[in-house]
Amino acid sequence: MYTAYFAAFTVGCVVSMYKPAMVGKRRTETLCRNETSLFEVDDNTEDDTLEACDKTPTSWKVAKVIPVQKPKKPPSDPMSYRPISLLSFLSKLLERIIASRLTSFITQNHLLPDFQFGFRKKHSTVSQLARVTDHITHGFNLHKHTDMALLDLEKAYDTVWITAMVFKLSLLKIPAYLLKILRSFLENRSYYVHVQYSRSPLIHPLAGLPQGAVLSTTLFILYIADIPHPPNIHLALFADDIAILAQSWRPDTISRRLSSTISQLFRYFHKWKLQVNLTKTELILFTKRRPPLPQPLIIQHQPIPWSPTVKYLGLLLDSKHLFTYLLTYSMEQSPS
Repeated sequence: MYTAYFAAFTVGCVVSMYKPAMVGKRRTETLCRNETSLFEVDDNTEDDTLEACDKTPTSWKVAKVIPVQKPKKPPSDPMSYRPISLLSFLSKLLERIIASRLTSFITQNHLLPDFQFGFRKKHSTVSQLARVTDHITHGFNLHKHTDMALLDLEKAYDTVWITAMVFKLSLLKIPAYLLKILRSFLENRSYYVHVQYSRSPLIHPLAGLPQGAVLSTTLFILYIADIPHPPNIHLALFADDIAILAQSWRPDTISRRLSSTISQLFRYFHKWKLQVNLTKTELILFTKRRPPLPQPLIIQHQPIPWSPTVKYLGLLLDSKHLFTYLLTYSMEQSPS
């Protein structure tokens, strides 16, 4: 069954995916020789072959979840544990092959917005931070204020609506053979929790991308690739970390723009069954002058106050853009 499943992929891509998992040269050579006859087919037969084997084996879609306690957290609280999901090796091999094809298609067709830097080649947190800080500095040079709102999607990967995910993939004109495999890969998944010598019954989640899966990050950034981008607004995304920046000479103008954009994004998230964690939402006003702080923004009937500092992608930013707090924090954390 597994031979037929992989038949449409060439020996080159399969062997390249195998190599990181090999232990020892002899084993690598043996597997490469065995797999050559198994996977070497003409790429033109891809669609026809996968038409007959477009279902991911059920055993490959079962995850073993092991809860690991977070440091300095009470063991009696279920929220003190981080779930670690273990998947089949064959499932991960299949994912890497599909991810390679999917990433290539995404890049060739420019399916991701330029402001999304998460889990993309030649993009990083440093690149996104440089982009954001350059935007703020450019505003200072024009004597403008910059408002920034940081939104955090609550359990973003766990709440992805699978039917909508498949629908969006079809709108993006993902090749038919990839769409079939991805749909089978995402649907009807299950997991069980393993603690010491005990395990729970199988649990069938109604939504969410598989935790620990190679494909999950790529699929998520595709899921929110159509996020609204209003005019006069600067967006900066790193996967599910969202920064919204607005600039103007008048603080009340940028607050109005920011509020309007946040409302628009909340409607978008509600439509696609994603939820913003308001307790982690932060606002900051970057300015060289001393204007009075705007009133707290009201988001979902909850006031969000303005902060003197925020942490974005691991970097502390302060309202004067002087990195004073970052230097102080670094000195406090450095060994004496």
